[in-house]
Amino acid sequence: MSTTITLIASLLALAYSLLIGFFTVGWFKKTRRESILQTEYPFISVIIPFRNEAPNLSLLIQNLKSQNYPAGKFEILFSDDFSNDNSTEIITKEIGELLDFHLIQPHYNEKTGKKAAIERALKKAGGDIIVNSDADCNLGPEWLKSIGYEFRDPKLQMLLAPVDIDESGKGIFSGFQSLEFMSLIGSTGGSANMGYPLMANGANMAIRMETMLEIREKLEGKKLLSGDDMFLLQAVKKLYPEKIKFLKNRKAILKTKPANTLKEFFLQRARWSSKSTAYHDVFTIFAGSLVATINILIVLLFLGSFLNTLFLKALAILWFIKLVTDFPLLAGVARFMSKTKLLWLYVPLQFIYPFYVTTTLLLAVFTKTTWKDRVQN
Repeated sequence: MSTTITLIASLLALAYSLLIGFFTVGWFKKTRRESILQTEYPFISVIIPFRNEAPNLSLLIQNLKSQNYPAGKFEILFSDDFSNDNSTEIITKEIGELLDFHLIQPHYNEKTGKKAAIERALKKAGGDIIVNSDADCNLGPEWLKSIGYEFRDPKLQMLLAPVDIDESGKGIFSGFQSLEFMSLIGSTGGSANMGYPLMANGANMAIRMETMLEIREKLEGKKLLSGDDMFLLQAVKKLYPEKIKFLKNRKAILKTKPANTLKEFFLQRARWSSKSTAYHDVFTIFAGSLVATINILIVLLFLGSFLNTLFLKALAILWFIKLVTDFPLLAGVARFMSKTKLLWLYVPLQFIYPFYVTTTLLLAVFTKTTWKDRVQN
């Protein structure tokens, strides 16, 4: 039996190393820039849905006011999801009489939720390009220009951009979150550069308005609390698989805050995992299932080794191959993010990661998804 388990572990390790190797090649691949045919920057509508984000809005609005993008070529749409704090008052005060900044408030009988808030903003948006972001983010002055520059290529339909967890001055827990999140960014960028985009982050992504209008009625997962980013990616991928790009540009990096507590962290990750049952993209399902299987098996072998030391061989094979396979991609992303100082946490993270993934999946299956004091039925 131990021989069979070792063989299974070895085969899974081989499949995993090929998958992560595929992403790694994509991350370091020199992407060929298409000829830019348009000299004008496109008109951009930035959509920011929010609910009870009062502590974050002032800084975000200052960031947006400081954008180095041609005047009159962008608009900022803040779309309220029935906030019950003073978020709308802050926005009203901060934007004043600015013509390019707008606050969209729902009527009492309209739908609740982030997706509904985005939909209300889309109806008001006048841009050629839709940029999605979140209210708890921090961005540099060249953020919007770096996105607009890419869309001067008329062939580009969707742009995936980098997100970073800002762990500065917040301790080891935040450092672990930042390093773990970089692995997701590596998979996002690597898979997109290889022509098989796997992931997206709704805090930093853009799409052509005409493409959005084409697919909006076909989007999956409309009843889920989250997942608008992944379902949008999969819908575009069906129509324009070769016209999706990852923006590997430091000026496009958007920073978001880490979770403050373990409970908040696990609930967030469980929410992300819960939407996976609605995916239909074959490559996404395969990659997600393989990563989950590897991590769950590591946990089971670890627990089983207390009963039978023969499981230790299979455990050592899986863990060591995962350790060696993951590092080049993570190191590449850390260098891009200027965060190589966090790599000292890599080995400890490798011990923790399988247990975190397994716990997250269990929470996603056996608990109700929550977001902003709302529960997924």
